[in-house]
Amino acid sequence: MNTDIGRTLRAAAGALIAVSLFGCASIDHLAVTPATICPSENVNVSWSASGTTTLAQVPLQSGQSDNCVDSLAAGATQDSVPSSGTVRRQITDNSVFYLEAKSWFGKPAHRCARVFVNQALPLSGIPSCAGPRTVRVVARRPAESAWGSQARVGTVQNISGVTVTVAHAGLSARLETNASSEVFSMADPSGDWIIESPLTSGPNCGPGADVPNSLSIQVNPACPH
Repeated sequence: MNTDIGRTLRAAAGALIAVSLFGCASIDHLAVTPATICPSENVNVSWSASGTTTLAQVPLQSGQSDNCVDSLAAGATQDSVPSSGTVRRQITDNSVFYLEAKSWFGKPAHRCARVFVNQALPLSGIPSCAGPRTVRVVARRPAESAWGSQARVGTVQNISGVTVTVAHAGLSARLETNASSEVFSMADPSGDWIIESPLTSGPNCGPGADVPNSLSIQVNPACPH
């Protein structure tokens, strides 16, 4: 009986090894943080995959398709990497990291992650009541799309369809639609941004109030020269 159990366990172990070596390729994770940086800042690229894995870093061309396959430029160098890991890379221009995993069976798996240099990122949210005649959004960038450590605020533009008051880092500015402000210039862009707008019509904030669908601003980061 013990002999049979040993054979069964060896067979199961062999099957697991075979699946690991020869199973279909897959990619579980690929991320670049931060997603927006100043020129020559470093980013962390992390990944997890199954199969023989390669990583390529290629320039993001203007007007390039969002299709991941288009991100692998002809002649791009694909470096062999472990199936999981993290590397630190210096970035000077908008770039795409292209991860590919291959196995003996099935099609290769691929995934892309992009990093942008000094690109404006919008802050937006669905407003909620902040008073009888006021609506408010408290917004911040998710950790995976935060600005790099060197970035500071340049200008802030109101891209909402209504007048808003913006507060951040102890500063505030009232902005008409499409208007920009330098009040927040050189402030740290991370942390909460509070966007408020008065109700323009309808009853007090509550059921039936004429509340905007969203409140949005665009923060244009500035980088040290």
